[in-house]
Amino acid sequence: SGREHTPGNFTGAEGLLRNLAELPSGASLAAKPPQTPILLDWQQQFSCGVDLFKQRQLLLAEKCFAAALVLAQQSSAGSTQQGSTLSSLSAVLLEQGRIAEAERAAVAGVNTFRQCGAGNCEFGLAKGIQNLALIYRQQNRRFEAEKLLTEALGLYKRLGGRTPAAEVLNTLGWLELDRNR
Repeated sequence: SGREHTPGNFTGAEGLLRNLAELPSGASLAAKPPQTPILLDWQQQFSCGVDLFKQRQLLLAEKCFAAALVLAQQSSAGSTQQGSTLSSLSAVLLEQGRIAEAERAAVAGVNTFRQCGAGNCEFGLAKGIQNLALIYRQQNRRFEAEKLLTEALGLYKRLGGRTPAAEVLNTLGWLELDRNR
């Protein structure tokens, strides 16, 4: 049997937290859009969510990500921001034990990144897919998690992301261990 998520059990959330820290940097996302007031406000709210998540202040982090999502939806350059925010919100929801809501947010984030187009959001897509796979692992949906991790690994290899690729391989190893329990 796989591990169940309980507060303080970071079997899935530790990977999501690592991914959160990487998502907001402009270099890791698509080309930086012009710095509009909405985008600057989004960056502030998104950073607030990441910082509060790291401090384990989950309800406040959720509020920051919810505010960031509203701003991303208002932005004309919002696909990357929407996908990043939804993926990050899924980590907060998962850590709160709200797995079904976390899955919905993660799926919406992946779908947003997929609509963004090749080359524009591929790193964010790989991170989003990796986050969704971690949620599936929490749900003991190992086959689906493995399929997503394989897709994320392919994207990372194509993009030259060695550290994220190593994290995916590590998670694939945990899936194999789970399978043999």
